[in-house]
Amino acid sequence: MPKNREWTKMGKDILENKAAVSTVEGEAQVIGYLTWYSVGEDLYAREDLRKSLLANNIEESFLPKPIRPADAFRRATKAIETKHSDDENNNKVYKNYIVRNVVSTNEKIQRNIVKEVVDQQGERLEYETEAAKVYFDKKNEQFTFVALDDFAEELAEEAKRLYEINRSHYNGQAVRGSITNYLKTMSPTPVRPSGGVYFVPEKYTENLRNLVQFNSHLSKGEAHMIPLIDSSDNRDMIRQKVLEHLQGTLTECTTALRDDKIPKGKVKAIIDEAKRVVGDFKDYRSLLADTVDHMENHVDLIRQQVQLLLLKDFEDETN
Repeated sequence: MPKNREWTKMGKDILENKAAVSTVEGEAQVIGYLTWYSVGEDLYAREDLRKSLLANNIEESFLPKPIRPADAFRRATKAIETKHSDDENNNKVYKNYIVRNVVSTNEKIQRNIVKEVVDQQGERLEYETEAAKVYFDKKNEQFTFVALDDFAEELAEEAKRLYEINRSHYNGQAVRGSITNYLKTMSPTPVRPSGGVYFVPEKYTENLRNLVQFNSHLSKGEAHMIPLIDSSDNRDMIRQKVLEHLQGTLTECTTALRDDKIPKGKVKAIIDEAKRVVGDFKDYRSLLADTVDHMENHVDLIRQQVQLLLLKDFEDETN
C-alpha cells in the first residue's frame, strides 16, 4: 500500500474539478462520499482490534479470522530471511539466509534455514542446507529448533520470539482485508482506474464514518470521507464509474468462462464479487434513475454469466 502522505495526495488529485463540500453537510444536498484509506505494516493485537471495532459500532464479525498457530509459525520463520554482505580478502561476499519448507503434515512442520554464500558476480561459494532446522508440533503448539551455524541460531531464536507475538497479532494485510470486507457492505464503486478511492452512497453515511474512525485510530492507519454535493457533474462522474464497474465485472466473468484452466478458488471469488456488484446496484437505481436502463442490461448479463460459471466444471487448485 502507498504511504499515508501518498494516499492523501491521491485523494486531492481525485477531487480535482469535483464539487465537494468540507463544511457543514446541511449546507448542500449530499449524494455520497469519496473515501480512501491506508493501513501501514505493524503488529495489531486481536483483542485491541475487537475492542476498537465495538467502540466504533462495527460488528465483531469483521475481525480478521482467528490466527492459527501454524500460520503464526510460518509468518515468523518467513520474517527472519536476511541478506547481508561481508568483506573477505577485499572481495565483496554476500551471505544469504533463506527459509525453505521441508515437511508439512497434519502433525508437524519443518523448515530449514539455508545458508548461501555468493560472490559479487553471484557465483556460489558455499551452500549449507541445514544451517538450522526449525520444527513446529501442531498438536502441542510447540516451537523447537536445532542449529549448526551461530548466526542461523540467532535467526531461529528471533523466529521463536516472533512466533509468540504472531499468535495474537495480525499484520497490516490482514487488517486491510477486514476493512475492505466492511467497506463492501456499503455498495462502493471504484472511481480510480488503479483502485484505492471509492464512491459510497449517502445512505451509508454512519457506517462509513464508523469505518473512518476505526481506521484512523489504528497505529498506522488513515482514512477519509469527502462528501459530494448533488450536482450534474458529480452525477455524471458516478454514472460513468458505475458503468465502468459493471463492464469490468462482466469482462471478468466472460474471461473466466473462456478459461478452462482457471482454479475453482478464483472462480468462486469472481462469482462472489459479481453477485455483490449485482446486489449493490439497487443503491444506484434511484441515484441514476434517468439513465439506468442500459446499465440494467449489464446487470442482467452479469447474472447470466454467474449462472453459467456455476454450471461449468473448473480445475481444483493445486499447490
